[in-house]
Amino acid sequence: MGPGYVTSSTDGLHWQREPLGSGSTYGYTGLEFGGGYFVMIDSSGGIYYSTEGVNWLGERQAPQPFTGAAYGNGAWVVAGGDSILRSGEPLTAKSVVTLQLTPTNFSTWNLIVTGSVGEHWKIESASGIDAKWETLQTVEILSGGKAVVPLALNQAAGFFRAVIQP
Repeated sequence: MGPGYVTSSTDGLHWQREPLGSGSTYGYTGLEFGGGYFVMIDSSGGIYYSTEGVNWLGERQAPQPFTGAAYGNGAWVVAGGDSILRSGEPLTAKSVVTLQLTPTNFSTWNLIVTGSVGEHWKIESASGIDAKWETLQTVEILSGGKAVVPLALNQAAGFFRAVIQP
């Protein structure tokens, strides 16, 4: 098959090879299908998705390789290193924000929220994969393009998401 190509068959006997329309330039570590999407993870923390397996969208989501992806009960879960990401409800994105969890010492962490200056985001957390989302706080992205949410050690274990506020 070779890097940068996808090989497909409709009958398992006759195969066609074609170049990928887009995607990662790193080594892929997993490919899964669920909910109408192929999800591909790579050795550089990237997550890419496609409906037909040739044209891919996505980008780097974490600073370490992802090693597994699974789909069930209407949600994707991707794991690797010290990150576990789960998908949220389908939305049409009008803005983009990234969340990065960083330690400040042995008992506190910061959740760094990066986005467009002036936007307001509601930061939510969930204690487990199927847990209810709870509001931590609402932040405004300031002139540096970032906002910092301090977390106690017991708040840093779980899942986080950001929801744009009008």
